[in-house]
Amino acid sequence: MIVDLLLVAAVAFGVITLAAIGFVPLLLPWPQRVRWTVAAQAMGDSGSALAAFPIPALREVVLVSVDDGVDGPDLTVHERGRGDENRRIFHAPSTIPTEVIVMLSEWSVLRTPMLLYVDESGIASLTGPAATVTGLRGLANKRSDVPSWTPPPEGPR
Repeated sequence: MIVDLLLVAAVAFGVITLAAIGFVPLLLPWPQRVRWTVAAQAMGDSGSALAAFPIPALREVVLVSVDDGVDGPDLTVHERGRGDENRRIFHAPSTIPTEVIVMLSEWSVLRTPMLLYVDESGIASLTGPAATVTGLRGLANKRSDVPSWTPPPEGPR
């Protein structure tokens, strides 16, 4: 009887502990939540039921600038831990509300960490503390010292 009670208590404690571990990241401040999400994704799901599904390639980025584009804003992001040569420019659709563009500009000034996801077709989503911008199309890589950098042509072989 006591052994059964101890076994039930141990199982209940384990279930409560696992549930708490699953929800603790949701209580973290935004910068730590971004880092935790990227780190947890990088660890993979080997051995779990989710291993059959592709793991999304999430990156921690900082929004460097929000510039006026031809038919919508251009967002320049910098991946954390990479050199300045790894800045990427994404074109946002013109359907983004003005309030969201203002919010993106504020996050750019504050250097707020954000999550970047680019799917197989090249369409990106950028998630910040209060909003996600979807439908972003990659334009090019950008070096910090040259506004529109393209790789040099290969010389004769």
